[in-house]
Amino acid sequence: MKAYFRSFSVAFGVWNAACFLLWATMVCGAQTGRQVELPLQERIHNNIAKITALEAAQGSGRDLGYTWAVLGAEYSTAGEFTDSENAYNHAIHYLENDSAELMLYADVLDQLGSLYRIYMRLPEAMNCRKKALEVRERLGDPVEIARSQSHLAEMKLILHHYKESFHDADMAYQTMIRTPGSEKDWDRSDLVSALIVRSYAQCAMHKLTECLADAQHALSMARTNFAENSVPVCAALIAVGAAKLKSGDAADAEAKKVEWELSQTEHASMRPCAQCTVSAYALRGP
Repeated sequence: MKAYFRSFSVAFGVWNAACFLLWATMVCGAQTGRQVELPLQERIHNNIAKITALEAAQGSGRDLGYTWAVLGAEYSTAGEFTDSENAYNHAIHYLENDSAELMLYADVLDQLGSLYRIYMRLPEAMNCRKKALEVRERLGDPVEIARSQSHLAEMKLILHHYKESFHDADMAYQTMIRTPGSEKDWDRSDLVSALIVRSYAQCAMHKLTECLADAQHALSMARTNFAENSVPVCAALIAVGAAKLKSGDAADAEAKKVEWELSQTEHASMRPCAQCTVSAYALRGP
């Protein structure tokens, strides 16, 4: 069970950064009249040069914070986690005292929390998640608050606080499905994530019928909104397999595992699906 959830947690962590980079590429393409995705290492090099130029020109904290955040996501996608952490911390330095950029600040905290979660620095990840929630509560957007509640629910699941995890994930899910305007691609990714967390929490509490129902609902929603080889679909397949295994249906659990592994052969680069424009935790740029 722990191995299943670990796969989900790491996969969504990388998905967050990858989806943000796709979104940033689309925005930059729209601004320049073209959409050309450069190789990852070239984008990293270009953003380092951009930061150097901004610092020399005493650029705005907003521009520097955003560019450092993009660089952090690029390093994360490249698997260079130490450099990613450093970049996100630079972004936070520029954004944390800018009252006009609180949403971006919360997004960067989420990205850094996701990075810490990947390599299980749980106290730091929890601290980032709590700070992001505090910022979003100040802004008062119910969907953004629900997003942070869902992220905290995942952390509580990792820490084996199953009742609290279920409560937070359920509250987040109910808010997202009832709030008008929360039907964007990234909110659907959040919905899938909340359902998966809710499923794992119920499995841990031996509520096996509800556990499987949530996992299957997550899989149906993921397949409706994302490509078959996307992280949301793969994560939901893992959750269904875990629920089947927990309920004693080892044969079907193995079938879901094989289905997931087949999808991974097309998904090895962790690229986001064609429909996705931004992730559950993605940054909203300037």
